[in-house]
Amino acid sequence: MVLTSCGSHNLQQAGRDATLPGEEEANVSIRVGEEVAITHAEAAESGIGLYCNAGGGRWHQVLAQSDAGVVVDKRRLDFDSVWKSSPRKSMPAESGRKFISWDDLDVPLPDRKIPCWGFALTYPDHRSETVEAASFRFVKEAPPMANSKAIPYRKHLDYELEIGLLMHRDAPERFGYFLANDLTDRGVQVETYDKKNPAPGFGKAKSFEGALRAGPLLAIGDASAWPKMSASLKLNGEVRQTLNAERCRLDPEQIHGELFAEHKDESWLVVATGTSGGTLFRVPET
Repeated sequence: MVLTSCGSHNLQQAGRDATLPGEEEANVSIRVGEEVAITHAEAAESGIGLYCNAGGGRWHQVLAQSDAGVVVDKRRLDFDSVWKSSPRKSMPAESGRKFISWDDLDVPLPDRKIPCWGFALTYPDHRSETVEAASFRFVKEAPPMANSKAIPYRKHLDYELEIGLLMHRDAPERFGYFLANDLTDRGVQVETYDKKNPAPGFGKAKSFEGALRAGPLLAIGDASAWPKMSASLKLNGEVRQTLNAERCRLDPEQIHGELFAEHKDESWLVVATGTSGGTLFRVPET
């Protein structure tokens, strides 16, 4: 079963010295299981609810998807209802549905100001092309931005496809999953890299305005969905990254326990769980 976010995300670059070519396309999907398409009923049967944020506190359950956007249940939900509800297995009548384009969807989070952490080196193929070291975490200081927004030019910009997590302290068995592009300024990362303490440099390279692209959909379920999830990213029509969550060094329950044990005053946390191989950056051969 495939939870497809949209037909494409455009990564707009300007300038002659762009690290990424002039016009990029990232075609990204979260995959759950073996099927090649998703229906509303299949998601519900799997215990997964698919939701979108139409802005202004207006959330809707997603019923169908296309390259242009999503068909949703017209019923307006607040986020508390979204987080606690079970997905409806029955489809509403046609009069109870409406279409929303991808460009009109907001970040699929209840608040952009939720503290965000990133995990590095959690996938073996990314470690093999960068550095063989233990995974670690770092703070991401810039708030997330919708995936549909154009990405301003940065000379050393790189992409990192990830599966994002939304977690609540009091719900260790419940997670929100979303697609994330953890954009990174490799120039800053190289300049600030400290082998003994890499976290601050990673945070700085990944905390410029618009660095974390999130969504556009939020899939809510339990930890059992995690090992079945995968994602892929295309650059100019070519698959550059394929990510399988089962290969991650960490799982949602570990991440929840580790972070909330240290951050006792936070109710919500957002996590970028790490990327796989296939980024533009490579450590020079010696």
